Amino acid sequence: MAQYPSTGGYSQSQYSQYPATPAPTYRTPAPVVRGSNAPQYRGQTQGYNPAYTRLSDAPPSSDNNGPAEDRRFANPSGGYPATDSLGPYNDFRQREQYQPNFNQPRPTERPAPRRELFSPAKVIAIVVDEPILAGDLLGDINQMLAPYKDKVSPEQLDEQRQLLMQKLLPQMIQTKMLYQEMLANVPGEAVPQIQNKLNEEFDSKQLPNLMERAQVNSPAELDAKLRTFGSSIEKQRRQFAEQVLAREVVRSNVPSSPDVSHDEMLRYYQENAADYDRPLRVRWEELAVNFSDFNSKAEAYRAIANMGNRVLRGAAFSRVAREQSQGFTADNGGWYDWTQEDTLKFPEVEAAIFSLPENQLSRVIESQQGFHIVRVLDREEAGRTPFFQEQARIKSKLEKQKRDAAVEEYLAEVRAKTRVWTIFDDQAAADLP
Repeated sequence: MAQYPSTGGYSQSQYSQYPATPAPTYRTPAPVVRGSNAPQYRGQTQGYNPAYTRLSDAPPSSDNNGPAEDRRFANPSGGYPATDSLGPYNDFRQREQYQPNFNQPRPTERPAPRRELFSPAKVIAIVVDEPILAGDLLGDINQMLAPYKDKVSPEQLDEQRQLLMQKLLPQMIQTKMLYQEMLANVPGEAVPQIQNKLNEEFDSKQLPNLMERAQVNSPAELDAKLRTFGSSIEKQRRQFAEQVLAREVVRSNVPSSPDVSHDEMLRYYQENAADYDRPLRVRWEELAVNFSDFNSKAEAYRAIANMGNRVLRGAAFSRVAREQSQGFTADNGGWYDWTQEDTLKFPEVEAAIFSLPENQLSRVIESQQGFHIVRVLDREEAGRTPFFQEQARIKSKLEKQKRDAAVEEYLAEVRAKTRVWTIFDDQAAADLP
């Protein structure tokens, strides 16, 4: 390695005589990209898009911290189901898996779309004795297809319209089945009171959200916009009430906290022991300069050495990083959260952080991008997380599995005793999406 000029304190030969300064305590910040520098991590993924599932796929949870679609409803005074956490039935966050897919190959044997299905008054299903009309779904479907109106042919739009109807119909049938179950078990005189309460909830809490998403200033404007798609505020209000009551029926018939024994938790831990093995990992901080920002390597070396000397003389590492470092997390004081082996972009930096003692500054490290100085704040050796530390999480997971099974069992019972007909029943299975 080339010899670079000394900067009056921090040099390759003199470094070991300087004591390390105590590591400051950091909060866990979110990484902030500084300038155009690329992240240090290999294979880093960006963002997370949660999958919202239907009621049949995921039962309401027993707490109030999960997604709004999964939360349980407590009965406040008066016996009405609470709706604070529930969005309207056509909330697209619940339907991301149902978005149009125009890139899907069209089987040559699939018949042309049945245009009579797109008449709002067409009966497409009957649950017990209550019909479901095409118009109950077309409002949502037309909103989904609106961005594609001028991009694909009318025939493609019709095909997607029918495919989406077939995918969304089972969800509405299930809501109707549970709603009918509620009506069968609630005194008739109580139904109007419950409906009025839910209408008030919709108007006070859901309607403003719908107006905001539609970017309108009044209910009249929202209703006019919904009607262009084949929907209306009144239809949204009715579907909202049915969905709330359907979920309340499930909540009332499925235990919220299934029993999970200590032996069950221990057995799960033993059967999934590999999931609780933890690798060697470290928390660390970095000062860095990029060769591309200097006229020469010698100039870059003087810059990194100056930063190292400031820390050795008592300056806070985080302050030096924010003021002078060009590293990925410089804006966060150079701080990196728990890092495992074989995850960093630069092997020279990785070798240093997994060999340095805690709280000791490294020598100047050269990578293909620039110079670095690192310090290890915490080290956690490889091992297995003990059962007592995972017990609460295991219990929560097993409770959810039991709730899932109980919900599916209850839904199966309701399906078995509910008469359902759909317009697609006589269609060959090969034609279904």
